[in-house]
Amino acid sequence: MTLSVSGIRGTAGDVRVTVFSRLHTRSALAQTIAGNATGVATYQSPARPLGSFRSPAPDQFQLSLALQTPDSTGSSASASGAAGAPLGPAPLSCDSGPPGGCGGVYPVQIELTTPGGASTRLTTELVYAYPSTSALRATSPLRVALVVPLVLASTATRTAPGAVTELGRVAGALEAARTLPLTVVPEAAGLAELSAASSARDRQVAADMVGAMTDPAHQDLARSYVPVDADALVGAGLSGDLVHQVAESCAVLAPWQPTTGIWVTATGLDPAAASVLGAAACDPVRELVVPASSVSGGACTVTCTAPFSVTSAGGTTVEAAESDTQLDQELAAPTRDPSLSAHNLVADLSLTYYEAPTPRQARGVVLDVPSAAAVSPTELADVLRGMASDPVVEPVTLSQYFAQIPVGANHQPATRRLVGASSASGLPARMLREAHARLAAYAGAVDATSGGRRVVAQLGAELLRAESSVLRPVEQRQAATQMEGALNRQLVRVTIPNTLVRLTSSSVLRVPVTLSNGTGFPVSGVLTVSSDKLLFSPSGSCRGIDPVPAGFSGVSCPVNLDKTTDAVYVAMRARISGDFRMTVALEAPDGHLVLAHAQITVRSLSTSIEAVALSAAALVVLVAWWIRTHRRARRRARHARRRKPSSSIPRSEPAPDPSPASAGAPSGSAASAGAPSGSAPGSRRADRGTPERSPASGDGVPRP
Repeated sequence: MTLSVSGIRGTAGDVRVTVFSRLHTRSALAQTIAGNATGVATYQSPARPLGSFRSPAPDQFQLSLALQTPDSTGSSASASGAAGAPLGPAPLSCDSGPPGGCGGVYPVQIELTTPGGASTRLTTELVYAYPSTSALRATSPLRVALVVPLVLASTATRTAPGAVTELGRVAGALEAARTLPLTVVPEAAGLAELSAASSARDRQVAADMVGAMTDPAHQDLARSYVPVDADALVGAGLSGDLVHQVAESCAVLAPWQPTTGIWVTATGLDPAAASVLGAAACDPVRELVVPASSVSGGACTVTCTAPFSVTSAGGTTVEAAESDTQLDQELAAPTRDPSLSAHNLVADLSLTYYEAPTPRQARGVVLDVPSAAAVSPTELADVLRGMASDPVVEPVTLSQYFAQIPVGANHQPATRRLVGASSASGLPARMLREAHARLAAYAGAVDATSGGRRVVAQLGAELLRAESSVLRPVEQRQAATQMEGALNRQLVRVTIPNTLVRLTSSSVLRVPVTLSNGTGFPVSGVLTVSSDKLLFSPSGSCRGIDPVPAGFSGVSCPVNLDKTTDAVYVAMRARISGDFRMTVALEAPDGHLVLAHAQITVRSLSTSIEAVALSAAALVVLVAWWIRTHRRARRRARHARRRKPSSSIPRSEPAPDPSPASAGAPSGSAASAGAPSGSAPGSRRADRGTPERSPASGDGVPRP
């Protein structure tokens, strides 16, 4: 054992080592790893000064411990490389005979005490295993399928220097573990990005990933373009996206001929998602690795070390294995001592073997690393070295695991049920569905040529990256928004110039509508032109829409813009004169995306039949009104002249009353009795306009 000591001066301090009895359960090992060693102390060394141990480097000290077993002499000979006498001998708790002998995991506690009385403790494990020449050797080692995903860190800026550096260190650790069987799951998106990067560092990391994938002992596994939560995608109605994720991964990794048909997930899988994966075209899944929380029924009495069968929603039987949750957590747990954590994990694998050291059939576990960012490269390298040197552990690939261990081996459950993930997903499903619909519509408009297909593929890759399960929901939305922005930048390259259209005739005219295409590749769609002030006629490939009397209020024309500038001729005529707007829109062939839109001004200088008829009717009404008004004016003038008094009658002389009743009547006679004072009958009649005789004329003719 090599100890690194800090916080003290020189070699001041004493070391004491305590060995405990053998562990029998993995839960007891978990307590030991947490610092609470269980069992009986079978050996405790006396305190020994740090200076008495060999020091290969400053602040580093090497300790050796002699063991006493029934098949050993108990000599205290120094271990190889030790400078002084070893500690011990420490007796081990051994069986009186086969099957286990002394093999097992023993907690070891090291305590360092300073001259001032301060002390600190470190707990590790001693793994005792018999060599291959012994009768107690491991005849059926525990198969360990280590699955290491090479995934960029969870960040919206996926190519951040820290994320790439960490990925490169993990890939380098795997590349160094040549001849050691393990399974590598490269992120196809990350590999594509790094391979095409301009940075030499990024391209080197991509090369390290390829080196880890192509080692003959390693298994390269195709999963999805980016890590995804299959349950969340299927539950959100994005089953097609899940299939697309698998297909895109197959396409990117095709040059390295990856293994297909195996799906590894740390988020769980339900029967519906398993059914979708089982129907994937390039990679129909027939073997699954799921977390313990994703299956139910037939719990294992000890560690689950055999595959089992599950049934998808489509009724297909799939072989599955349960990833060991305790091992996964030990490897991914944050640690300040990567080497100690790696040793703890290898000890856990050894203890799993000693649960049943002489099984009738092979046993095995799957260790699924959550992500490259979740494990220390130093810890991973130490785990790989520990697995290679442990005689009770046999590293295998996932395909070897399923091939070597029968379903339900050693009386473990042969059939279990998929129940899916237990936690809700924050996947922005609605946003992703809308983005996919827009992209699919755009693809229908531009995928006739390689240039358009290349742009659609780039946009599709951005959208697939937005579905990554290693991104937080807010990062997923940001990634989807970035894809929408990239699509909008493509759409603005197709425009409809807002030109002035002049109509100088009342007959049908074929008017050009200009379209501009700056994408660099052909764009097809349907051009729709409409206005409530125009009448349109079908012509050529254009058909009328929205029928109205004497024509249509719009037309739709299929177009294929294969030039920078093109024109579509539309037959139309104006209903009225004046300036008005005409709506022009270019839509994708499926009608779910507007590629370009404009409001064009139309100026009509012609007079149509309807306009003439309306103008004539207005003139008739105006003339009739003028005649009627003139006649009424003349009648009012005549009436006014009749009512006007004559200027020949002096108003100071009252006119004589010609009536017999008043003739010769003296003033104040009975004939005028009852008349109001100061008034005369003749003057009352004159006020009413009654004709009177002029005393000057003498002809008896009435005068007005």
